[in-house]
Parts: sequence; C-alpha cells; structure tokens
Amino acid sequence: MSSLVNPPKRLIIIENLQTGLALTQIPSDTAIILGLGFGVKKLASLSWISSVPIIYFGDLDKHGLRILSMVRGVAPQIQSVLTNIETFKKFERFAIDDPTTTIFESEPQYLTPEEHQLYALLTGEGKRLEQERIPLAFIEGEIQKRIKI
Repeated sequence: MSSLVNPPKRLIIIENLQTGLALTQIPSDTAIILGLGFGVKKLASLSWISSVPIIYFGDLDKHGLRILSMVRGVAPQIQSVLTNIETFKKFERFAIDDPTTTIFESEPQYLTPEEHQLYALLTGEGKRLEQERIPLAFIEGEIQKRIKI
C-alpha cells in the first residue's frame, strides 16, 4: 500500500472489523482500514499517510484512545468520531466494566482536550463502551458528516 500510484482521497480507520464491514455508504475514493488495533504503528510506512484526511472510530476505552493517540503521532490531521464524553453518556447503558488490568505509565500523548477528558472518565470509572454496542445508523451518520458525501 505504501507505493500506491493514486492514494485514496481519505482514509477511515475503524477499530472493530464487524463495524467497518457493516458500513454501507463509503465513497469509492475512500480507503478503510479495519481491526489493526495496536498494529496501527504500521501506518507510518505509508508514504501518503500525512497527506490525506483521516477519520478514526474506535472503542471508547483506554485502549481505543491509546490507538487513536498512536495514529495521531504519525498523522496529526486525524479526526476522531464519537470519541467524547457526550457519546459515552448517551450510550452509557451499554458500557461494561473494563476487565483489562493493563497499567499504562502515562496518559496517551496525542489526544485532544476532549479526548483526554474521556480517557480520565473511563479510567476513573473503570468502564468501556465497545463500538459495536453503539447503533450502526448513529455511527454511520456521524461518519457521513465528516466525509461530506
């Protein structure tokens, strides 16, 4: 992929494979990367990664926010979708206790203030909201706003 003759017009990164496969209204000039998790480090090898708009949607948990931060370290133009306290509160009834015991040395480095607030809330409450628990129509509507079809 790093040697594409014509890079995509935009890139969408979706953390969950099933969520990404269920999206129905993605323009043909848009590349989608699904389910990389912490493998997003590999995106740094794409020669065009810093020249296209990037939309990211991941789980609302400390791992999803760390993945977002990792991508933003390589591609600062990335925009997250639904990665905020408002979305968490709207769908909090679907949140679960975060079963992970991973302890990170510090907060993710490349989050916006709003994303940092979400990270603090999730870490403090020990909760997570997996993206597949959010209604697909809601997710797709928010992505559509960003890609402006």
